[in-house]
Amino acid sequence: MMGKDKDTGFRFTGKMFLGAIIGFFAIVITANLIMVNFALDSFDGLVEEDAYQKGRDYNAVLDAVAAQEALGWEGYLSLPVKQGGVAAKFILVAADGTAITAQNIKLNIRRPSRSDLDQTVTLVEAAEGGVYRAMLNLPLAGRWQIRLLVIDGESLIFRQDYNLFLPRKKD
Repeated sequence: MMGKDKDTGFRFTGKMFLGAIIGFFAIVITANLIMVNFALDSFDGLVEEDAYQKGRDYNAVLDAVAAQEALGWEGYLSLPVKQGGVAAKFILVAADGTAITAQNIKLNIRRPSRSDLDQTVTLVEAAEGGVYRAMLNLPLAGRWQIRLLVIDGESLIFRQDYNLFLPRKKD
């Protein structure tokens, strides 16, 4: 009997097929709901506090960049990773190479994925004059955005942006 199949006792019915399809989509939907929950818990959606106002003031930003370039100043920020954190060292020099002393130098430090870790650190002038230092406590490895601001009274006179990638601690 060549045309007859062996009967194994197992039959894949329409109900089994329906159960398999429903089970597959239940797993996909559950995985998606879990991922949406993680995404909503980890990112608050806020990129800038006052994005509309910053957009309106864009010409003022361009004027400030032109004024900074006209000064001819150069800023040098080093961020070596030390045992107790990151040791920030900043030197600001004029076009002729002389060190510039400033009253107020700040670092705005942002973690792109965690706004609760954002911080502002004021650099303190060291004994050698014209060199500013601070110890930074960055609790997580990964990418950090650093904006250096030199402020004279109420006016911002110098700004530089940096990216720092902090490696994981070796166990």
